[in-house]
Amino acid sequence: MKIAQPASKIGNTANDFFNRSCFKDIDQWNKLTEQLGTPSDDFIGRLQLNVRNYVLSRPRCEGHTFEVLFPDDLFRPLATTHPNLNAAIARDLLCKMLVIDPVHRISVVDALSHPYISMWYEDDEVNSVSKQEVIDNYEVNNKYFHDRYVYL
Repeated sequence: MKIAQPASKIGNTANDFFNRSCFKDIDQWNKLTEQLGTPSDDFIGRLQLNVRNYVLSRPRCEGHTFEVLFPDDLFRPLATTHPNLNAAIARDLLCKMLVIDPVHRISVVDALSHPYISMWYEDDEVNSVSKQEVIDNYEVNNKYFHDRYVYL
């Protein structure tokens, strides 16, 4: 029979868990802005007040160019002569995807038509399921998981 731990012991266990090395350096905002730069004042102004205050309390960062973040040697040479499979065009897609502000981030539709991706685009793969089928499937799965796990 397992004896319940006193609350103070459970609290210490939780502290020990969160003080493990894998949790010590979690500061995603700073890591992101150090690489990509601090987003625009327009974006910061749209944040919730407490989030905005945190962001404004952090130092502004210029970020790095995508040529620095993703140098040519990160892209292995491809055994193809396709002109769009090169580091510069891959970097162009990455810089459009890795935008903090979703208003200015590339859309899925535009990403699918980007030169680095478009050669693999097949309309029947993208449009094989109707929106209504997706909604219906989501509702069925959501009900299944809710019914199954609500009492866990």
